[in-house]
Amino acid sequence: MILALILAILAAIHVYWACGGRWWVARVTPTMAQGKPLFEPAPVATLAVAALLLFACTISAGLVLQDHRRPLMLAMAAVFAIRAIGEFRYCGFFKKIRNSEFAHWDTRIYSPLCVVMSALALFY
Repeated sequence: MILALILAILAAIHVYWACGGRWWVARVTPTMAQGKPLFEPAPVATLAVAALLLFACTISAGLVLQDHRRPLMLAMAAVFAIRAIGEFRYCGFFKKIRNSEFAHWDTRIYSPLCVVMSALALFY
């Protein structure tokens, strides 16, 4: 249930951002070395992320797809582990760009949280 709670909170935060909320936004968007955001998240894309997080929440809570729960939890564990590792440039533990505000929070909060969520999904 801890994983479901984390996913529900993250989904709610993404809905808040999609509706125009600005809290913490500068800290969650990767930036290039010059400080320019790597991308500008569109509200529709942010809502899509929220929907995926909410779907993952319902799976981890055991509310849907009971017959397929184990493979879906393993897939969820893999996705969060891959996110924690990163793409080797802007995000994840092995990022090269480390002098941005996003990189600071990614190293201290986002990537470790992905490791925790991966472990919770793996050992549910």
